[in-house]
Amino acid sequence: MPDSIEVYFVDDAGKPPVAVDAAGPTKELCDRLEKRPILIDLTEGLPAVEKPERLGGCPKFPGAAWRAIEKNNHVAVLLSLKSLQQQGAAVTHGLSWEQTVEDFGAELHLFPRLRALSHFRHLFGLTTTA
Repeated sequence: MPDSIEVYFVDDAGKPPVAVDAAGPTKELCDRLEKRPILIDLTEGLPAVEKPERLGGCPKFPGAAWRAIEKNNHVAVLLSLKSLQQQGAAVTHGLSWEQTVEDFGAELHLFPRLRALSHFRHLFGLTTTA
């Protein structure tokens, strides 16, 4: 996974995504990430996570950009179920929609990379159809 995050600012409709350096975005960009509605494209995979600070705590993605994004209440995240499976998440696909949703819900608590996203309000899992 690259060290940048593809971010779409919702109020900049029609504009291409902004590639945000996860480690050191500018102060102006951090302010935009904290306050403006955004869509984050993680369909290519999830970044690695840092270990929780305390036992039972939630893992976090590293970098100043993620700290700013975590403060924002208007974040939507696009995920690919195929990419999650390739990274080790136990999400079935093809048995039934109910089973896929159930697996995804369980993995939000069990798979550290997904657990780091569990506090965002909107997670969209994309799937392919046969």
